[in-house]
Amino acid sequence: MNKHLQHIINQLSREGKDYTHFKSLLDAIKASGLDISKDEILEFVASDYRIQLHTTPNSIAKLISHLAQKNNPQSAIDICCGTGNILYYLQNEIDDLTGVEIAENVAALTNYFIPDLHIITADSFLYPFSRKYDLVVGNIPFGMRIEMHGKRIPGEEAFLRKAYELLTENGRAIMLVPYSVLLVVLFQNFRKEFVSFIEEIITLPSGSIRNTQVKTAVLVIGKQESKEVKITQLTNFDSLEKEYQNASSVTYPNEKLLERWDPEYHLSKESSFYKELDSFQTKELQELADIIKGKMIPADTLKELGDYLYLKPVHIQKEGLNTESALKYVSKADLTEKDYRYILQPGDIVISTIFNDLKMYVYQTGDFPAIASNNLAIIRSSKQDYILSYLQTDEGKRIFKTQAEDLRKGVTIPHLSIKDLASIKIPILPIADLNALGDATISRSTEAQLRDALEQLNDYKNQIQVLEKEKESLTSLKAFIDNRFNKVESQLEVMNKKLDDLLSLLKELKTDFEQIQKLPREDEEKLFKLCQKIDAKLDTVYNKEQHTIEGYIEEIKRWLDLWEMLDLQSQKFLPIAEFIFDELSKLQDADYAPFVVQYCRTLENEILKKLFEVYHSIGLVNVDREELVKYDVQNQKTGKFAQMVKRNRLTYTLGDMNFIMALIKHGGNTLNESSLLQHFRAFTISYFDEKIVEAEFLKDVNKLTNDFRNKAAHPYSISIDLAKECQGLLRKSLNVFLESVKDKKNE
Repeated sequence: MNKHLQHIINQLSREGKDYTHFKSLLDAIKASGLDISKDEILEFVASDYRIQLHTTPNSIAKLISHLAQKNNPQSAIDICCGTGNILYYLQNEIDDLTGVEIAENVAALTNYFIPDLHIITADSFLYPFSRKYDLVVGNIPFGMRIEMHGKRIPGEEAFLRKAYELLTENGRAIMLVPYSVLLVVLFQNFRKEFVSFIEEIITLPSGSIRNTQVKTAVLVIGKQESKEVKITQLTNFDSLEKEYQNASSVTYPNEKLLERWDPEYHLSKESSFYKELDSFQTKELQELADIIKGKMIPADTLKELGDYLYLKPVHIQKEGLNTESALKYVSKADLTEKDYRYILQPGDIVISTIFNDLKMYVYQTGDFPAIASNNLAIIRSSKQDYILSYLQTDEGKRIFKTQAEDLRKGVTIPHLSIKDLASIKIPILPIADLNALGDATISRSTEAQLRDALEQLNDYKNQIQVLEKEKESLTSLKAFIDNRFNKVESQLEVMNKKLDDLLSLLKELKTDFEQIQKLPREDEEKLFKLCQKIDAKLDTVYNKEQHTIEGYIEEIKRWLDLWEMLDLQSQKFLPIAEFIFDELSKLQDADYAPFVVQYCRTLENEILKKLFEVYHSIGLVNVDREELVKYDVQNQKTGKFAQMVKRNRLTYTLGDMNFIMALIKHGGNTLNESSLLQHFRAFTISYFDEKIVEAEFLKDVNKLTNDFRNKAAHPYSISIDLAKECQGLLRKSLNVFLESVKDKKNE
């Protein structure tokens, strides 16, 4: 923070004035005569835990300003202007500017940055606008439900409709929206209605919204109908405007975008891959096979031993089935007659329906009897010979996998629906062409063919043995040894250099911890600073040690059944933490605090992404937030949670989430008195098994938070024994949390 701004805030606090009341803060800044920039003020209000008022990032505001210049608008309005950052960059291009902001406190901030702005302090949906505008802009609030024209509709849709209503005859709306508007079913009717008015879709990189990985897009909506839509994908957050000016865009007829607007889906359909696929005669997979979704069996009914292995994606490895760890079984007595269709048969193809990397396996005669879990799909067909042969070729796998990856949905849990799986196209090839696709056809060869191949291979083997004997001279042996010696020596030098670099990095992290631990700040503030340092330095480790990290991932899969369900950030946090643990163990008297913080971040991220963010985006969609939290905002225990729900903030820390979850245990006094907690508990147990709100799990999470993670941010030295205890407890908690996710989360 700017030191002058910090001084002003400290002075206000000493005078008993509330710096979160922006008029007081701004008056003090004016009185000081100090040069404090817009960006410094906005960074402060976004980062201060009492305010956390997010604004449209400069890069997005500049991009929208650039897009706005296309039709030379004479008037513009931001219908949810917040701190006015979009209007700030428009003021040099348009004289007639209006902003609408419901909060007077925030409006004061906006007027400070843009003194001549005409600002309306009102609800955009209730205010009686008397005019239209050439340009409507806005950074739409996410996850709200709004009354409009007698109906409660998603807030994103309401703002888009309002923007369209306020346009002049040839006007345009340029709106920042969550990526969900482009593809989820909730907005399907809106997309069909407005597809003729969409001029352009611009997708932005993840992380455009502060402290989240929520994907966003910019929609350009015209008042006049258009027959085509321009699609542009941007990846460089820091220079969106510049990238847009140089980007290659694709134009589509709008009739192609009736169902989905997400560019990745449509751009993939235009690729050379799909053009190649269209050159074949194809059939959908459902025409050639039955597609059966695996059975959901509650974890508490599974057994350590039984008649059928409960097969999960984690058991499918490149070399075959892994039947050494993470095994659970189903008893025949627990199955009904209808359940027998889920029992795998020889020749069944099983594939993972949740995945970052698609897994596929052909069930063999001699495999342990197994029943497919709910995160697997079974491909079973009377035309199995063809399907089997095709999907065991390299080319067949490539064609199948490419389509599956393009069809999968979801960011938190990437998954493939049974409907989409059934629609995958399979080329129908002559047998001769099919056999030529790859050497995997060996598995379908006749005994005679295999014996011929074996005889030829034996001939080659004998020839090699003869050559080896001829070359066994001292000279060649010496040359070989010298060569090996030089290579080994060179590799050792490389490894020693990498080790030195890593040890240096770990020492830097230790110093960072010591500095942060001395700061007179609250726990969560220190942890935020600490995590920023970890991220910056460990990204280097992740990139340099990619091969090593992959080894850790394989080890993790041995104790974590549901690796595929992890958020992508968690799939990065966890192996890096294990890597840090091993490297710290090479040092004498090492402090394991960096490992503990990084390890705990995995659970923190999973609970945030799969419970709290989903609660905000789904659980609160049809809810009047003001009404829900009105009795909680002043409550000492639930007040912070209520404010986050009310303002749709997603800045929960592990400490916050641990505290909130502890309050929703059955029978608590606070729970009985709080409508918000009751609503949150009902939502939680509708998506998760009740064990995550029971004493054992909550006790473990509390211990991880207070005994390990928080201590790591204080001047405590974490010993290897404490680190191992944290390691075991987190593994247990992470498995429990992921296993508690109910089946409908994957649909």
